[in-house]
Amino acid sequence: MEEKRQAVAITVDIKHLILDGFSMTRFEQRRLQVAMQAELEQLLAADHRAARLLQNGTLLRAPAASFEYRPGQDAEQLGRQIAQAVYKGIGR
Repeated sequence: MEEKRQAVAITVDIKHLILDGFSMTRFEQRRLQVAMQAELEQLLAADHRAARLLQNGTLLRAPAASFEYRPGQDAEQLGRQIAQAVYKGIGR
């Protein structure tokens, strides 16, 4: 008998994000943050392991896998790419 998986509601709130070497306006930084949070929420909500990864409801630090920055990449693309790298790092 297949186990039913209950949908998990995930909210990601990034308090501090430090990106050395990136020159962005406050508007671009906010766009990056929103895109990153949304991508992480989607990835974690779709992953049945998320509940175990976040047992106490908080993940204070998340190691990130590497990603490649392409000059000219917009803030949303970069945010999604960073979120995917963080997601990969969480599963390690």
